[in-house]
Amino acid sequence: MPELFNPYIYSATGTPRLGHAPVQLRVEEGIATGQQLAAVQAAYARFSNNVSLSQVPNPTESGSLPDGSAYRITSVGNTTIVRLWPKDVAVQSGGKGILIRGGGFLYLLDYAGGKWRSKRVQSCFGGDGVWASADGKWYFTDGGPISPNGPLVLSRQHGPLSSKVPVPKPATSVAAGMVYGDANGGAGFVGANGKYVQVAVSQSDVVVAEAKLITVADGQTSPEAVKVMPEVVATLPMELRNGLEPAEVIGRGFESRLRRGSHLSRAIVDTDRRTGVDEAPTPDQGGWVSKAAVSDELLVEIAPKGGYSISTNPVGESSMTIVIPSDAEFEPTTPQWVVTSEANEILSGESVHYGPLKNQPWLGGGARPVPFGVKWDTATIWRWSYEYEFKRTAPVFLGHGWDDARVVFTLESEDSQNIQVNRNVRSMRHSPLIWGASFYLYEFVEYTVGPFGDEHPPGYWTIEFNWEMGDGTEGSEDRALKEWADFYAATPLSTIDQAISSSTTRVGSILSRKTLKTPWESIQLLNVDATVTVKSEAALYERGTTNLVVPRHDVVSSVTGEVACRKILHCDPLLDLVAYVEIVTNEFSVQDMSVTTVGSAAAVVFTRQGRVFHRHAAGSLEPLTVDGGRWIETSDNVVGDDVLTKDTKYLDSFLWAWSWQPPPDQEVAQVPISIASHSFTMSRPLRQTTERATLTLQDYPIPIQDLGKLPEFSVRSAVDPGSGAGVVELLQDGQVIKAWALPPKEGATPIERVLPISPSQMTGFIASA
Repeated sequence: MPELFNPYIYSATGTPRLGHAPVQLRVEEGIATGQQLAAVQAAYARFSNNVSLSQVPNPTESGSLPDGSAYRITSVGNTTIVRLWPKDVAVQSGGKGILIRGGGFLYLLDYAGGKWRSKRVQSCFGGDGVWASADGKWYFTDGGPISPNGPLVLSRQHGPLSSKVPVPKPATSVAAGMVYGDANGGAGFVGANGKYVQVAVSQSDVVVAEAKLITVADGQTSPEAVKVMPEVVATLPMELRNGLEPAEVIGRGFESRLRRGSHLSRAIVDTDRRTGVDEAPTPDQGGWVSKAAVSDELLVEIAPKGGYSISTNPVGESSMTIVIPSDAEFEPTTPQWVVTSEANEILSGESVHYGPLKNQPWLGGGARPVPFGVKWDTATIWRWSYEYEFKRTAPVFLGHGWDDARVVFTLESEDSQNIQVNRNVRSMRHSPLIWGASFYLYEFVEYTVGPFGDEHPPGYWTIEFNWEMGDGTEGSEDRALKEWADFYAATPLSTIDQAISSSTTRVGSILSRKTLKTPWESIQLLNVDATVTVKSEAALYERGTTNLVVPRHDVVSSVTGEVACRKILHCDPLLDLVAYVEIVTNEFSVQDMSVTTVGSAAAVVFTRQGRVFHRHAAGSLEPLTVDGGRWIETSDNVVGDDVLTKDTKYLDSFLWAWSWQPPPDQEVAQVPISIASHSFTMSRPLRQTTERATLTLQDYPIPIQDLGKLPEFSVRSAVDPGSGAGVVELLQDGQVIKAWALPPKEGATPIERVLPISPSQMTGFIASA
C-alpha cells in the first residue's frame, strides 16, 4: 500500500514527532498515474497544513484532482487514510450492483467477499425494481413491481449527471443494456419453466406472457434497444368472493417475484374489514400499509414443465373483539358506551318552632296555628361511569424477503375510554313560613310527662312525644306526604333563602393504540395513553325574588401520559428495513380549558431486523395548544346544575323533644313556650342503572402534534442483485442528508466510508443495476 509524505511530521529543528502512523494511500479503482499520485500528494499537503492550524478533532476532506479524479482524506486519532478513485475507469462487462449519483460522478457499488467494492462508471442501466434468481445465474432490473402511486426509477440508461432513454415501466434491463420489453404491464422474472415470464394481475384475471431468455452478453448489443418482446400465452380468470380484491399498496409489498421462479405473489384484501389505520388521529401512512385487511395471498404458479395456475392461501386472521359492552355488535367507528350511574343522597334538616300557643291543652288537644321555620341541607352525590373497549387485529402488509420467506405485517388496534364522573349537588334552603290552618302530618302515638328527677330544675316539666309517619296501613305514608306537599304548595312564603351549588369532576382515561407488528419489531403508529381531569363548578342563589346564577365554569386540572404518532416512510422486506418519522409528547401544561404540549420530540428512525441503526433528530416543534372543551360531554345532566328535588321521600321515624316551664298561674291567657330545634340526617341511595348509549366520537381533549408540520422527509432504497445488500438514503425537502450502505441481513455503514462522496453530494438518485 503506497504511503504519502506528511510535511508536518517533523518539528522546526527536524526532530520527528512521535505517535503518528504512516499516511496510507488506497487506490480504489485501477492504477493511478504519476500525475495523479503527485496531485493527491499536493492535496494531502494542503490538508495537513489546514489541520495544523485547526483544533477540529478527526478532520476529513473530500475533493477532486485537476483531472477529475475523486479523493477522500480521513484522519482518526493518529491514523490518516487517503482514498483515490482515478478517473476514466469504465464499467466492466456484466457488472451489477447499485447505482449512486453524486459529486458529478456515477458510481456502481456492490458487495462481495464480505466487503464493499465501488467503481466509477460513465453509463449504466438500472431501475427501482430488481429480480435475481436464487442460483445467481439470472438477474435484471426494472421499474417495479411498485404501485404507480409510489416513488419510481424506471429501467433506463443512467449517466453521471442525468438519466435518458425513457422506456415503459415494465421493460427490464441488465447493467449493460435493455433486454425484455413490455407485453401486458406486469411484473417479470425468470420462471421455473426456464422462460422469461411477465405476469399482470387485474381485478378479474391474470394475464401471462412469455419470452426466451436473454444473456448479459446479448444485452450489450445495441444497449438502448429492447432485445425481445414477450407474447401473451395465458389468461387465467380469478374467482374472488364479493369484497375481495388485489391490494393496492406501494413499495415492494405491492407484488413479490419469488427468486426461485415458482410463483408471483400478490396480497388480496377484504374491503369489508377495515383496519383502522386511516382513522383519526392516526397519521396517514402514505399507502405503505393497507387500509383493508389482507385476507389471502394470491399465488400465480409457474410449473417447471410448463403451464400456469392460480391459487389463494390465507394470510392471517382479522378480528374485532368487543370487550365492553361484551355483547355488542357495531362498527368500531361508532362504539357504544356502557353507562352505569348511581347516587347517594344525604339529607339533613332542622325545624325551629316558636310560640305563642293559646291555652294549649298539651295532653289530648290538637295543634294550633304556629309560626315555624325550616332549614334543609341536601347533598346529592352522583357517580357515572362511561366505558367502552374494543380490539382489532388485521394483516396489513404482505411481501417476501431475499430468501423468499413470507413477510407479514399485522396491525393491532386497541381503543378504550373510561370516563368517571363524580357530581356533588348541594342545596341549602331556609324557609320562614306562616301557617294559617290546622295541620296534622304525623299521628300521635304515645307521650310521657315528667318531672323526671333531678336532671331538671324544680318546676321544670318535660313532655316527650314519639311520632311515626302514617298508621302503618297501606298508602298512609303517601297520604301523609301528599298532605305535606299540599300544605307546602298552599303556604305563602315570606322569604326564601336558597343556595344550590354543583361540583363535577370528570376523570377520563384514554387509550388509543395502533401497533404495527413486523417480523422483527413492534411500531406504535399511534399511542394515546393519557388521563385527563376536568373540574366544573356552578351555583344558583335566591333571595326573595332575586336570583343570581353563577354559570358553569370548566377547568382542565391535569393531563398526564404520552401521545406518540408515527408514519411509515419506507419498508423493504428484501433488506429487512423499516424507516418511519415520529413525534412523541409526554408532558403537558394546562390553563383553564387549554392544554399545551411541552417538549415534543421529533425524529426519523431507521431499523433493520428491529434494531435501530440511526435516529435523526427532525427539528424543533412549537408548543401546540388546544381547547379541551367540555370533555367529555356525557349525558349525566339528568340532575342538572340548577335542579332542586322537592318531593324526596325521607324519614321513617323521628323523635321530637319539647321543653316547657309552666308559669305559676295556669289561667294566664298566653303561655310562652320554647319548642326546641328538631334535626335529623338520613343517607339513602337514589338509583343505580346500567344502560347503553351510542357514542358520538369527539375530538381528543389533548393536543396531538401534526407530522405535517415537520420538514418533508422521504427515504429511498436500492438492492444489489448479486448479494441482497443495499443502499438507503434519507432526504429532507428533496436533499440527501444521510445515506448508508447495508450489508446483507444486518448492520449499516455510512455511505462516506465506502464512496468518495458525502451524503450532501448525492443527488437523491439510487437504483439497482
